[in-house]
Parts: sequence; C-alpha cells; structure tokens
Amino acid sequence: MIDITDTTKFEDLGNLFGNSDIFILSYVVSEVFDDAIKLQDFLSKMMEAAPTGSKFIFIERNEPRWIERINIMSEVAKLTLLSEPNLTNTYMSFDEQRTQLGKLPEEIDWSPRANWNAFWVVGTKE
Repeated sequence: MIDITDTTKFEDLGNLFGNSDIFILSYVVSEVFDDAIKLQDFLSKMMEAAPTGSKFIFIERNEPRWIERINIMSEVAKLTLLSEPNLTNTYMSFDEQRTQLGKLPEEIDWSPRANWNAFWVVGTKE
C-alpha cells in the first residue's frame, strides 16, 4: 500500500512504475480530489517513470468535474487522452445477489451498490 498524496516517500519510482505499461486509476480522482495538487504530483511522477506507450485508464463517476479534472491533470502530465469519455450507466446482473456477500455488509455497515453511472477514458504516454 502506498500513500499517493506523498510522493516524497517513494524510494524508487522506476521500480514501482517502470515495469508496467497499463495503469488503472479507478475512482482515484474523485476520492483524492481535496488534494488535487498532490494527486497531480503523483500522476506526473507516474508519467515520468512509466515506459513510453504506457496506457492509463481512468474510471470515474460520471460528473463533469471529474472529466474536467482528468483533462487538466492529463495535460499537465503530458498524457494524451485517446478519446472522449466513454459513459456506462447500468445495473448489476440479476444473477448477482447481495446474499452472496454473506455477513460482510452487516459487519462493515455497508450496502453494496446495484447500479452505477460512470465513465472511462484511456490515455497514453507518448
């Protein structure tokens, strides 16, 4: 586990990001939005260490502010977004049931979502 808001504690970014070419940031932007400057630092450092041609996949809540933030962050980090955001808005499959989670929802006082309204966009390091 790493704290993405404190890149000064990363000892060797080359080892951390240099051996992969696909990076998935799932709901990271909306969860770390209050630390936008630190999140920008994290993405920029990832870009520096990642190999040329690496793909970055952002998955986020479908809200204009997250699309805008990803566009700004990508421009600053010199990440080329390959398309407009792809929207996905649907419900989980009817063959999936909450009961399959056993007592977990009760134990952590959490109710799983049955639907989503999200987008995804892919960028590449040129």
